[in-house]
Amino acid sequence: DWSSDVCSSDLKIMFTFVRCITIAIVLIMLLAATNRLEATTITTADLNGADSKVLGETNQGNTNYGSGSDLNAQDATTGSSWLTFLRFDISNVSDPFTSAVLELTDFPHGAQRVGGNFKIFGLKDSENADNWGESTITYQNAPGLTFPSGSGFASDEVDLAKADVLGTAAHLSVSSFSSAALITFLNEDTDGLVTLILSDTVVDGFTAFFWASKEHATLAAPTLVFEASGAPVPEPATVALLGIGLAGLAGAEVRRRRKKRAVGKS
Repeated sequence: DWSSDVCSSDLKIMFTFVRCITIAIVLIMLLAATNRLEATTITTADLNGADSKVLGETNQGNTNYGSGSDLNAQDATTGSSWLTFLRFDISNVSDPFTSAVLELTDFPHGAQRVGGNFKIFGLKDSENADNWGESTITYQNAPGLTFPSGSGFASDEVDLAKADVLGTAAHLSVSSFSSAALITFLNEDTDGLVTLILSDTVVDGFTAFFWASKEHATLAAPTLVFEASGAPVPEPATVALLGIGLAGLAGAEVRRRRKKRAVGKS
């Protein structure tokens, strides 16, 4: 009869809207999951990346160590003082960055220091020196350094006019470092290349920090893990409001059709 047809029609409309609501909510949740997982990993082995240690010692200040499988940071003042240089090519990463983490993997060494802290510097773009050569860099030609007037070198000779202090990291088997200064430094990059300099924080001529370089056969190369800002992730309340709104539209459509049928019948 007529009333049964009306009810059937109304139910079809409601079911159609319910399907649309379900599909919309599923798509929103899939988008949210995609955005939460939006991360990019860059190592010193990627594109124009590079890594090397340099030795600040009187008779070896001109020696290149770019082909070695380990990196090093140690401040022995007048002894074997080491710095590590890392270059990451971030030209293919979408900014602005909302988070960034530097990860370093320990290189097994008998003189590996247990615990302790090391310092991270970022070479300023104004130096125009990010394109240093991995096979040619030495302590004496490395960018961002200043040298004492005497004959010796020390690994605390990073020139603060040329490099910003990004923070201090605790040494672990896999050391992770992040700071607001690091994120700002990366976002302010203008040439697609960033150079980080790692140094010791204490004078110790017997132990040092050792990390795997990109030349190591099995251990992970120095890595930057980014999260770039994507589309906003909808909150659960937003999804609920969307569902309520669509349900309201469905109800309004049913009432409109009933009213139209009632007018036509009269």
